[in-house]
Amino acid sequence: MRALALASVLLAATPAAADYMVKEVGSFHVGGRTETLNGLPSKEIVFSPGAPPIKVDPNGELKSSRCTCST
Repeated sequence: MRALALASVLLAATPAAADYMVKEVGSFHVGGRTETLNGLPSKEIVFSPGAPPIKVDPNGELKSSRCTCST
């Protein structure tokens, strides 16, 4: 009886063969607009103690109000 219970647990844990195949995985963007940032000061940021600082300039063009959807 114990062997039958063990066999049924092992059989249930075995994955079944897939009925479908994934051909491609990708993403696309919906909506949005281009925004421009001007006149903001640059900063030096240290992410980890002892790491070299990184200069960050927030000025420039960026995309806003969009949705990235994965397929």
